[in-house]
Amino acid sequence: MFARRSTRRPRCGHGKGIATADPTRVTVPNVVPDDAVRGALNRAFREAGFSVREARTGRDALRLADEVPALVVLDDCLPDLTGAEVRSRLRDCPGTASTPVLHVAAAQGGPPAAVPDDAAPPALSPERVVASAKALLWARRGEHLFRGFLEAAPDAVALADAAGALVYVNARLEGLFGYGRDELLGRAVEVLVPERFRAAHTGHYRAFFAAPGVRRMGEGMRLVGLRRDGSEFPVDVALSPLATDTGTLVAASIRDVTELRRLEGELRRQAGELEAADRRKDRFLAVLAHELRGPLAALHGVAGVLGSPAAADRREWAAGVVARQTGHMARLVEDLLDVARVRSGKVALRTGPTDLVEVAARAVEICRPAVEGRRHALRVDLPPGPVRVDGDGTRLTQVVANLLGNAARYTPEGGRIALTLAAERGEAVLRVRDTGIGIPADMRDRVFELFTQVEGAGDAGGTAGGLGIGLALVKRLVELHGGTVVVASAGLGSEFTVRLPLLAEAGGPNPPPQAGGA
Repeated sequence: MFARRSTRRPRCGHGKGIATADPTRVTVPNVVPDDAVRGALNRAFREAGFSVREARTGRDALRLADEVPALVVLDDCLPDLTGAEVRSRLRDCPGTASTPVLHVAAAQGGPPAAVPDDAAPPALSPERVVASAKALLWARRGEHLFRGFLEAAPDAVALADAAGALVYVNARLEGLFGYGRDELLGRAVEVLVPERFRAAHTGHYRAFFAAPGVRRMGEGMRLVGLRRDGSEFPVDVALSPLATDTGTLVAASIRDVTELRRLEGELRRQAGELEAADRRKDRFLAVLAHELRGPLAALHGVAGVLGSPAAADRREWAAGVVARQTGHMARLVEDLLDVARVRSGKVALRTGPTDLVEVAARAVEICRPAVEGRRHALRVDLPPGPVRVDGDGTRLTQVVANLLGNAARYTPEGGRIALTLAAERGEAVLRVRDTGIGIPADMRDRVFELFTQVEGAGDAGGTAGGLGIGLALVKRLVELHGGTVVVASAGLGSEFTVRLPLLAEAGGPNPPPQAGGA
């Protein structure tokens, strides 16, 4: 069957091997031509618990190899083939390519000598041959378990020698880097490293062999792996020395940390946002204190006047001061309460058919003192007919008033503010434009966040930039009505656009906008 290796491949069986069996419960072909020596070895192996198959010639031994034995006991002096030829045929068969062979030199009628790895044979008794077989089987079993452990490892694993050549890679490494195992074995480990890092990697590699120990590679560095397709990805590499009969190897455990790096970046981003939110909170508290200090100072002054003998003559003035300042503080408190209600989802809208023309007119009257106090020119363009939505009139008035108040606050004195309202393609569109300080590009999405203020807001006439809650309320209230609000700004000036769905019964488009005054 195996006689003509050039024309016929040896057949390979599927018997139980050492991987899962007790080394003393396996079949061992005993290939010794001398009957006395073979018999002595048979008895010793059977007494040790082995199952023994006998053979006198090399060809008989190869036939027994179909059973894929765990170990072959082989006399090098066979009548038909040499021990080297039998061993070579066994290596050609995938089933027995890694089967260990225990060579014995059996002198005629003398004691057998065990010769593992072609070493010079000492004089050994059959019992010592059995002991050598057991040791060899246990060693092979350990090697098998070690390789199984490497294949089952959760990380990619590579073993490389002192010269940097890969001698083993597991399946996870193949999958991670996109190479087949045969493409890597024997190649320099730098094939897995981007070219720009290879010189540094070689230096680290030599340093490891100069003082081998368990440690991470490139401590404190960001390591990068190179896939077969040329793509790169971040890795973490742990190194361990592995002593072998042929010298020290380095075992590298390689982990793809792409997701870890993404999470780290996300955590840094969230930490930055928390820090920014903390700064906004601090600024909010400072502005709130400023907003409250003015009314309280005015009330304190009124209290002093009322306690003076001339109080009767200034009672009307004092009443006006008290009404204005308490009203200002009441609005601050209401805004703060509204923020808490909106964020907790406790705002109950009293919705119904609402005319935005009336809403805009009321908001203009609310904001007129602030606009006129800063000498702004206000232009209001409202349609002559109603623009109805399903909404809460009080809350929508608050939306428009906040936008107008924001424009007045961030526009230097003597600026221009425009309020327009129109119906466009099934939506009510309200716009508030100003000639104020504008909004930087990186702030246009953030201005609707709570406690956010545009840097330099206090420069618009020297007043504080507000509490940073007005636009946050605008966005939340508009969204509760099923609408949207966006801001546009190019250099100086800003435009806020609110879109709300028109009532279904409004039918066709509203009349075109018509200029009006307020």
